[in-house]
Amino acid sequence: MNRDMVERIQDRQYEMLLEIRRICEKYEISYFLCCGTLLGAARHNGPIPWDDDLDVGLLRSEYERFLLHAQKELSDRYFLQTWHTDAGYALPHCKIRDKNSHYVEKVSAKSGCMDGISVDVLPFDAIPNTMPVQRLHGFLLNDIMNLVKLKRNWIFIRENRVSPVREKIYRILACCISENSLIRLYEKICTAYNGNIGFPMVSEAAGLDYFRFTARRSDYLKTREMRYRDELFRVPRRYKALLRKSYGDYMKLPPMQERTGQPEVMKVTINE
Repeated sequence: MNRDMVERIQDRQYEMLLEIRRICEKYEISYFLCCGTLLGAARHNGPIPWDDDLDVGLLRSEYERFLLHAQKELSDRYFLQTWHTDAGYALPHCKIRDKNSHYVEKVSAKSGCMDGISVDVLPFDAIPNTMPVQRLHGFLLNDIMNLVKLKRNWIFIRENRVSPVREKIYRILACCISENSLIRLYEKICTAYNGNIGFPMVSEAAGLDYFRFTARRSDYLKTREMRYRDELFRVPRRYKALLRKSYGDYMKLPPMQERTGQPEVMKVTINE
C-alpha cells in the first residue's frame, strides 16, 4: 500500500477517533489509547507513519457503557460493528466502521460483513493470576473465536498458525454448536475474572501473547493527556512502563523491512 493511501486511511481513522472521544467525554466514559496507537502517540505524536490501524481501550464496564451510548450517539457516517450487530463479523471486540469506504481484508472478504475503514474499540478484562491458567484461558478463548470465524465464513490465514488437523476438528465442532452458544460461552469465559480486582488485565486483541500486554488494573484506571496529531487524548499514566514491556526500546524505529501496515489487505477505496 502506498504512502498516500496510508495517510488517507489515517485521516479517516482520526475523524472516527474524535467521534469516539466526543461520546466518551459526553458520558464521562474512561478510555485510553492503546497498543500501536499508544506507541505512535509516544514516539510520533500521532500515528506510526506506516501503520493503518488505530486502537482505543476501555475497561469492560466502561466498554459496555460506550456500546450503550454509541448506539444512539454515533454519527450517521459510522457503523457500530460487533458480532451482535453484524451477522458476518466474527471478532469479540467492537469496531467503528466508516460507511463511505471499503477496507477489504482477505480473512473476512467472503463473510459479507461491513468492511469500511475502522477503529478498534477494545475491552480490557481480568485474566487468571498464574501463567499455566492464563495459557489455558487464552487457548480456550482462541479456539472458541476460531469456531465463530468458521461459522461466519472467515478464513484461516498463516498468522493464525492453525494446523490442518486442528482446522478439521474446528469444522466438526462448528457443525455441532450454534453461533449464539459459542458467543455466549466466549463472553462468559472472557469476563469470568473481572471480579478479582488484583488480577492482571489484558485485551483479547493480544491473542495468546498475554505476557507482553498484561498490566495492573490501576495502570488503566489512572490516565493523563497526550498529544495525538492536533488534539489531546487520554493515555495510561504509566504508558512508558507499558510500552517498554510490550515493545522494549519503543523509541527506536524498527528496520525498514518491518515498517509495513496490516497484512492481507485486498482492496481499499475511500469516497469523499
